Amino acid sequence: MYNINVFGAGFIYNGAFLFDALVFLGSGSTVRAVNVSGGYLNGFQNVFKIASGALGLPRLGLNGAYFNGPCVGNISATCDLSINDCQLDSCFNAFLRTTGNVTVNWTMAGNTFGGGNTYLVVVSGTPVINPKGSDVR
Repeated sequence: MYNINVFGAGFIYNGAFLFDALVFLGSGSTVRAVNVSGGYLNGFQNVFKIASGALGLPRLGLNGAYFNGPCVGNISATCDLSINDCQLDSCFNAFLRTTGNVTVNWTMAGNTFGGGNTYLVVVSGTPVINPKGSDVR
């Protein structure tokens, strides 16, 4: 599979986080691009979760969405991650959480942040993070 596109998804769950991830790329996955545009995403632990061993350089995009959850990207494989024009609330486990020696080309612009947000958590390894954009300081 080459692309996965999710447009205007609405998930509303007011309680414990019901789902682990909206998009999960497992070991051996060859998906090249995942775009999540618009929508209300509540009830997920992660928007994107990539296991070690995912192949290629997946391009992940979250655009114009509302997300209320612990983590936007839980990354264990090298990828590009773009978060633009979103409302991000309660990301207490970090917008970006890495495991292993991965490289993440991370772009953010035009986002609005709610309380309790953390930018980056390194679980293990020595990641290379290439931040770009007006929201990354």
